[in-house]
Amino acid sequence: MIDEDMKKSMTREKITNLLEIKRVFCFAIIIIPILVLANTFVFQNPSNYSIYATSARAETSPAPTVAATTTSLTRLNDTELLIVLVNLERIQTQLQLTEKSLADGDEAMDFVHAYIPHSVTFPTMKNQLDALNRSANHNLESMLTDLPIVVKSGIPKDKIRESIVKIENVLNSLVRQVNNSNKNDKTSTTNNTELLSTQTIVYLLRDAAHAYQLSNISQQPQQPQQLQSVGNKVNYQNAMGLVQTAKGIFAENVSKTQDINSNRRTQEINSFFTELQKSISDKVDYQRVSHWIVAIERDLLESLSLNSGSHQQQNNQQAKYFETIRTLLKDLVIQVKNGNYQKADQNTVTAYLDNFEFLEAPLEKLDAKLMKSLELDMREHLRQIIKERQSSESIAIIWSIYR
Repeated sequence: MIDEDMKKSMTREKITNLLEIKRVFCFAIIIIPILVLANTFVFQNPSNYSIYATSARAETSPAPTVAATTTSLTRLNDTELLIVLVNLERIQTQLQLTEKSLADGDEAMDFVHAYIPHSVTFPTMKNQLDALNRSANHNLESMLTDLPIVVKSGIPKDKIRESIVKIENVLNSLVRQVNNSNKNDKTSTTNNTELLSTQTIVYLLRDAAHAYQLSNISQQPQQPQQLQSVGNKVNYQNAMGLVQTAKGIFAENVSKTQDINSNRRTQEINSFFTELQKSISDKVDYQRVSHWIVAIERDLLESLSLNSGSHQQQNNQQAKYFETIRTLLKDLVIQVKNGNYQKADQNTVTAYLDNFEFLEAPLEKLDAKLMKSLELDMREHLRQIIKERQSSESIAIIWSIYR
């Protein structure tokens, strides 16, 4: 017969075990859905953010490369710096999207955007960042690990934002360190801060193009957000966020530099960013979004004088551009007469982005005033006429210039 003390002991042990099981069960209820949601996005879309900057996929031309600098125990070469810089900006984008989702009350998206930096982006630069700044590397990894847990913990939003601000401070400090790394490099013949920033913009825009294509949003533009899959929704938001980050880098680090501080070119690139953001917001087809991204990249490369080719080859190509513009504008007049203003607008965009853009530099050398006038006609006046659905006679005036 079991005495009373033994019964009490067994009861206490049973209660302790039950409480422990309950704690584990509660933990599983919270964590498992989080992991399922995150893995649904990450593993179904492994191409997003899981690449080094030096191997980013794109349908556009290769991004410009930076001449390698001497590597020491405390200094990264330019390729390694690029890997760090691109991925720091990718993380910054996810933090901004996390904040936006918090403000919108979107609990699914705020967690996914908080989860991506540590699980997908940070590992691609961890070794390089450790060589650049070991202390900051460990600090950043720890904070990024905690962020999705903090987001799901149910604490007040202000406290979550405080955590995000701390991470952003570390990111900003590291970005400054990367940009300052080669300022005193006597062997460099280029402005490395400008070049690294330009490359970063190119890769972020290619990320944006890829994310937009994966979102499949143009195939279902009217579908309510609550019916969109998590993967499609996060890809669409990523596209928007990455373009905004790229635009900010251009304003801060590239448009102010001496080599590209041409008011005309800066205005043009800014107008392209505006058109790109509007296109994504309007959920247009991928090809049109890609057009604006290619145009921005081309302008950035041209500003750095990275285009090459013989004089004769350039002359032959320029003649083809003029001929293509004539053909497109001739067809544009026909489309307007037929009332097909959408096709007419597409012709205008193609004539300008895929053709006139390549003629701007040589035309500017011959007659800068004429080039500016033609640019405004192609980029603004013609599209405004089409937008207002004016008659074909108004368009014929511009068409006559190219005949």
